[in-house]
Amino acid sequence: MRSISYLLMLFSLCLTAFGAAQASQADIQKFVAAEAAAAGVPGVSYAWIEGDKTTFGHYGVTAKTDGKPVSESTAFVVGSISKSFTAVAIMQLKERGLLNLDDAVSLHLPEFDDTSAGAITIRQLLSHTSGYSTLQGNGNQTDFTIDINALERRVAALRYVGPIDAPGEGWSYSNVNYQLLSRIVEVIVDQEFGEYVESAIMKPLGMWDSRMIDWETGNDDAAGHRPWFWTKMQYDGRGAGRGSLGQGGVMSSARDMAKYLTMMMNGQDDILTAISKKEMMQAASAVSPDYGLGWFLAPDQGLVFHSGANPGFEALATMRPNAKKAFVILTNGGSGFGFGATEYLRFGATTIALDEAEETPPDFTLKGVFLFLCALPLLFLFSALRFWKKRKPISMKGRLGRFFYIWAPLILATILSYVLLILIPSSFGVDLKTATLFQPDTGLLLVISSIAVLIWAIVRGVVARKSLV
Repeated sequence: MRSISYLLMLFSLCLTAFGAAQASQADIQKFVAAEAAAAGVPGVSYAWIEGDKTTFGHYGVTAKTDGKPVSESTAFVVGSISKSFTAVAIMQLKERGLLNLDDAVSLHLPEFDDTSAGAITIRQLLSHTSGYSTLQGNGNQTDFTIDINALERRVAALRYVGPIDAPGEGWSYSNVNYQLLSRIVEVIVDQEFGEYVESAIMKPLGMWDSRMIDWETGNDDAAGHRPWFWTKMQYDGRGAGRGSLGQGGVMSSARDMAKYLTMMMNGQDDILTAISKKEMMQAASAVSPDYGLGWFLAPDQGLVFHSGANPGFEALATMRPNAKKAFVILTNGGSGFGFGATEYLRFGATTIALDEAEETPPDFTLKGVFLFLCALPLLFLFSALRFWKKRKPISMKGRLGRFFYIWAPLILATILSYVLLILIPSSFGVDLKTATLFQPDTGLLLVISSIAVLIWAIVRGVVARKSLV
């Protein structure tokens, strides 16, 4: 749900604001414990890779209710880091000669013949240069269907959803791309996508704690926790259906993610050739200078990374391949809007591990915005109550009086409701339903504020209608 410019800005702020110091396990652990507590995150697990050495750390519990202590084997939902697994699957099929990256979608999904999406190439899907938008990609986040044909139906519906921009002319992060890619894998190997990832990627790497989301909580799984005003509320759902596996369906532990990142950096031929790994971690095209094939890039800093977010879970995996260093941090707390934000926890710990850094205070701007949203419905309801109690004859007569006291408030209320319910969520690349899924407190405030402003307008209209002289 975050744009690449936002992600790179966070890294840049951390790198420029933190001072140089020799990082240690104690530094990371101290930072994680302090910031997890401040953000209300119940549990954190991380792995720090330096060459052949891997260090694990953890904090807190798997769940606020009846949770066990988190360990390096605790499985978390890793969100959009799953896209790199989908990219690995595609590269495996390329190496087997079953597809080419410049193949058109319609070559492998014939139902897309004669559609605007049919000419999009696999490379454009991998690099988010297909023309599909972030908002389009987040349109089915609340589709939790889990039957075996869910992905097939999801992709079939995309025949009627063409890309907003021309393919290959710009970059826009979109989950649609990885829905199409995962379906292409299914069609080529004649196997359910999740089963393929488990058998062709996870098992060969010995990722025994990992699997695709199976909607049943294991004994050592972390439970998600979504922001609820100044705390976190446990969320028992996974927040993803079978149609979303390719974009965000992987569950993994810090121990297993360390194996995965080590594989990506080892420069060896194993489940992928070294050439394919290198190709994944370099710019995909001129219009995608900061995204490779399933990975974000920060070329000036030598970083390859991807964040991930599912309802109640957030994660960040970062590599510095030339130095054979990496850091992955998994949390079972979703980020709040200002209060309870987890970005600083994840990016701060990562920069300490990879850049020998010290922490800096986070930005408080969003806290002010959240407090304003909290106050907004109270202000409108108070204004409506005050207007009702002090109602008196209105001296402004005729059409001007009716417009000023009846129609103008209704018009203003309609516009403000549209801003609250449509424009604000869409500015983050989601609709209101998806925003509420990830941040139920913010979603509730948007709805309540919209109701409050409508009540205010109606009260003014009713009073004015009876009082106009």
